[in-house]
Amino acid sequence: MLQTTRAIVEAVELRQSQATTTAAEAFAASGEEPSARPAPKVRIIGCPARDEADALALVMFQRVLDPQRYALEIASIEMLTAEVVSLVEEQGVELICIAALPPGTTTPTRYLCKRLRTRFPACKILVGRWGWTGESDANRALLLAAGADSVGLTLRESHNQVRQWGLMDASPPPEPSLTVVPGPRLPDVSPGRP
Repeated sequence: MLQTTRAIVEAVELRQSQATTTAAEAFAASGEEPSARPAPKVRIIGCPARDEADALALVMFQRVLDPQRYALEIASIEMLTAEVVSLVEEQGVELICIAALPPGTTTPTRYLCKRLRTRFPACKILVGRWGWTGESDANRALLLAAGADSVGLTLRESHNQVRQWGLMDASPPPEPSLTVVPGPRLPDVSPGRP
């Protein structure tokens, strides 16, 4: 089942890659200059919570993200939690996406969330429970309490969350404004005034 799904994902990727290449060639042939420098990519580490199915789900999630805007690196399923923490530190990522497909316990996912949140309090952590059909509020609450910023139950929901965070992270900081605040008005004590 996993091999068939992986083959389908790779076939879709090949078709998308060919379409992108054709569009890029057409743009290059037009002789137009690019109007602006591309925005920096939002870097994401994808962590499979348990097994090959979680890793494959991350590959599928990678395919729905705009490759011009996001760079999702998928960690190996053999990595221990300490190794994932080291990878996140080395890469200096802004977002961490943990795939934890149902059915199955969220215990390893919650442990990973706690470790990552403790070490990287400013990173956004998204947990993908893609396909979950059980009691979503209780499941979501457990993962949020463990340190996740968001829990997506569908690829679309997670994609929208990443886009929202990506827009926040990629926008330039606001320009500092100089505001002159008038001080208290002092009485005029010039000579010759009563």
